[in-house]
Amino acid sequence: MSAQGAVLENSAPGAEQRPIYFLLHDLSLTLGFRTVLDGVSFDLRRGEILGLLGPNGSGKSSLLRCLTGLYKPTCSFSVGGEAMRPGSQAFRRQLGVVFQQDSLDEKLTARENLHLAGMLYGLKVDESKERIAELLSFVELESRANEAVKTYSGGMRRRLELARALIHNPSILLLDEPTTGLDPYAFEKVWSRLEALRKLRGLTILLSTHRSDEAERCDRLAVMDEGRILRCDTPAHLLQQVAGDVLIVKAKHLESVARVVEEQFGLTGRIEDEKYFLEQEQGHAFIPELASSFETGELLSIELRRPNLNDVFFHVTGHSMTVREEEEAHD
Repeated sequence: MSAQGAVLENSAPGAEQRPIYFLLHDLSLTLGFRTVLDGVSFDLRRGEILGLLGPNGSGKSSLLRCLTGLYKPTCSFSVGGEAMRPGSQAFRRQLGVVFQQDSLDEKLTARENLHLAGMLYGLKVDESKERIAELLSFVELESRANEAVKTYSGGMRRRLELARALIHNPSILLLDEPTTGLDPYAFEKVWSRLEALRKLRGLTILLSTHRSDEAERCDRLAVMDEGRILRCDTPAHLLQQVAGDVLIVKAKHLESVARVVEEQFGLTGRIEDEKYFLEQEQGHAFIPELASSFETGELLSIELRRPNLNDVFFHVTGHSMTVREEEEAHD
């Protein structure tokens, strides 16, 4: 089965009991002379959190912009069994969207930002007041509701963005890199709210991320690179594709380490964050053999850990999940 055909499979535990809510087939997008998205297909099931995993430039944000109508792709898709088009009014009414860039009005309070959003969606005054109170409590901002947003921390802003996206009771939530730049405490706060939404309301969530720790919390992951979905499966099943252990080598000359490993052992690793990463079965047994291949002092340290989703990305694509500066502006 081809990679594009495989993305429609769902091997998540209990997934067969979840009805398919959203089905996208063969979405492509060209901007100028560049193909940004190439034959993207996937489904979303009710109450599922599906993550788009990949670096900037892989097409994640462009895909979300297509779904919201900001870009005009070629594709076919359905929602709840009804054929629709990206950006249609009927589809947008079902969407709650949080883009990566902060779009709150800093001079307004949290309550005023939510009131403005309610007006834009046509909520009646009484309905809007009740909904705002409910959402401020849900994102734990009621005690700061009457303070200007410019006084908020990054984590508080993201939670307010989430509340605003929920003002009209959407059935699908689109999140573009929802925790970028957040510290661990703020990260946990945002994710506790997302998991509560799925548990309490059965909300369907589609998010983009390049964070391994965030991707692990999703029900399924679509691994994206160069505008295509290459794999789609549960995090656990994707991790099973990476053999054995991961060795992390610090050395004076990482390029030399990579060359020696390839020439002597026929293995290929990756250099990332000033370290050399190598997948290897029985990694603990391989460490002495690796160390003996270098002169004393060349290797500074060798660590051993279990694979994570960054390793999965390298295993699937052949390169690391780092920002490619030349493509960042397109995604």
